[in-house]
Amino acid sequence: MATISIMCDASHHTVLKIGGYSGVVHIQDGENQWSEDYEGLSIESIDSNEAEMLAIAAGFRKAGKIIRKEKLSVDGLFAYTDSVSSINQFEAFMSNAPTHKKYRNTLSEMKKSVPKINGDGSPIVKHVKGHVKAIYASPLEKMHNIIDKRAVNVRKKAQNHLFKPNTTGSKHYGVSLPGKPRAWQIEEFKQLGYSHAKDGLIARISITGKLDDQNKMDDGTVHPYIAGVELAAKEMGVNSKNLYEIKRFSKNGGLYNSSQGFDRTMIRHYLNKNNLSIPALGLNLAPHQFAGVASRLIYGQQHPNQFNEHNLTGRAEPPSKFVLNLFEGNNVKKEPFYTGEWLDEFMVDVNVPYRKGLRQAMEQLELNPLNRLPDPDYELKGMVKSVVAENYDVLEPKQIINCIIKEMNSLGYSNLDDRRGVLVKMAKKNIVSEDDMIDKFTKSLINAVYSDRAITTEFLPEIDVRNDAVELSQKKTLSITPSRA
Repeated sequence: MATISIMCDASHHTVLKIGGYSGVVHIQDGENQWSEDYEGLSIESIDSNEAEMLAIAAGFRKAGKIIRKEKLSVDGLFAYTDSVSSINQFEAFMSNAPTHKKYRNTLSEMKKSVPKINGDGSPIVKHVKGHVKAIYASPLEKMHNIIDKRAVNVRKKAQNHLFKPNTTGSKHYGVSLPGKPRAWQIEEFKQLGYSHAKDGLIARISITGKLDDQNKMDDGTVHPYIAGVELAAKEMGVNSKNLYEIKRFSKNGGLYNSSQGFDRTMIRHYLNKNNLSIPALGLNLAPHQFAGVASRLIYGQQHPNQFNEHNLTGRAEPPSKFVLNLFEGNNVKKEPFYTGEWLDEFMVDVNVPYRKGLRQAMEQLELNPLNRLPDPDYELKGMVKSVVAENYDVLEPKQIINCIIKEMNSLGYSNLDDRRGVLVKMAKKNIVSEDDMIDKFTKSLINAVYSDRAITTEFLPEIDVRNDAVELSQKKTLSITPSRA
């Protein structure tokens, strides 16, 4: 007959509600004896007592696995904890006496975790004094001190996973996108998706806005970011589905809403940090659903079946090595709602490179001839930049606008005179610097080019790859509307 003793302890973070636990299961079977360790996390644990209860329950489960594996006959099962409240609550629950309402689900979990043993089948949970100085500690207390330190380390590993994630070797990155890109964003989105895919990276994509099952937008075209990834996949001869995955939430909850795990912890962190009330975090509120998606862009998919002893973080993949936020949220809102807005909040505290906006994303992109796509707006952008840089300090804004329109016409772009008034309004109200003028004038003109499908160009720029260099060639065409697919 065998006797099993469990020594366990938990470490609880009162703000994040993370409980890390550790334990050892010792088996005495006749002359044979051995020990096996275990550890895990209790996410959304109410307090330290509940974390201790979950540590005991995990010890019961571990003992059960050993009993089944070794085919043991057990006549004694003991658990040691420094939580008097846990002992009292468990004993009351097992004898059908009144217990604290907030612990009932956990106590039920403890009872279900008890393995089959001889006699009345009841384990005995005993108290061991914690945090006793080594010079005064008994052998049992010394063992508990060791396990206490392990529990703290488990909790800290969980916190590091959130705020200092290990991205070594990761091929994933997160990107938040609008479902309806603006005209001036289209080529940049396509370029980013293409370049990162060419680098062998896997995109975790969130799109705020409705796409159909084929990832097509309202106009029937594939989202430009995904189009860029798919083009790269085609050139590399790989399945594009291996280079991106779209993160969505489901109104049905469960896996996609992350009803368990660290996705909720990040929301709790935000609420505590901003001194906001904390409702039940079942992610049944739309803002919290988007927050769960933001969490998965950073850390990968939460998988309840891999959580706790099997995988401390419950993640099937490594965290993202960087995160791009290309979604322009509503700055008027006091609290975040959409995925991109939650990323702005989360990434303040997460030690992973974060790039917000197309300009930052493009500046950080290491373009080379093998991952550079032709940009039909290349010449237009260069012209605006050149004209503004040359004249910003010497001409009035209206004169600069006249120069730009003149150059546009010389390049073969027509029907743009109606943009003159738009540019003048921008110059009068919004322009604060040379870079700002270049940025806003360029966006306005590209919007006009995209909206006017009757535009013809005499020169459509192409980018050729020759001898590891990017060269611009001008190719004469007739009645061409630049392709934005």
